[in-house]
Amino acid sequence: MSHKYDVIIVGGGAAGLYAALQLRGRRILLIEKKLQPGMKMMVSGSGKCNLTHAGPIQDFYDHYGDNKRFVKQALAVHTNEAVERYFETLGISCYHREDGKVFPKGESAKAVVKTMVSALGATPETEVVSGVAVKRILEVKDESEGRFMVETSQDAYRSDYVVLATGGRSYPALGAEGDGYALAQALGNIPYRGNIK
Repeated sequence: MSHKYDVIIVGGGAAGLYAALQLRGRRILLIEKKLQPGMKMMVSGSGKCNLTHAGPIQDFYDHYGDNKRFVKQALAVHTNEAVERYFETLGISCYHREDGKVFPKGESAKAVVKTMVSALGATPETEVVSGVAVKRILEVKDESEGRFMVETSQDAYRSDYVVLATGGRSYPALGAEGDGYALAQALGNIPYRGNIK
């Protein structure tokens, strides 16, 4: 049996949690393969949770090498300053170090994760499924129940949009094993249909 959502987010790390919070108001499913979301965040910035970097957003582009055209539009629309402002709305005040890194004043990654997960929990239209890995994502012909089917070891879900937020291969023990590469490759070249409505 499949369940229908507006957006399915695959990966409950920093990007997945942040995306889910930005999309509140829509019916969201966040799927995390580890037993709890945000595990890699717990060790970011030596446990202090480096949230972003200060400075003009134009300075960010060169850090992405050949991929800067891909990220430029997203960074221009949602800047590092917007990230700081958003965390302030969650009650997380930030400070800038001399090296430009931005941290929460409490310097606790655990507190940041707890705040983000609590904010999601307070949103009735958002569901979190953890401890379940995504096996495959299919683009379906009958779009009446959603353009995509996301299959896990336990169930299948349908949605109009899928956000792959699985991260790279940076920390396999905490879930960053590169799963998203295989999922994206299997989907092939799917035409972009604009912003999530």
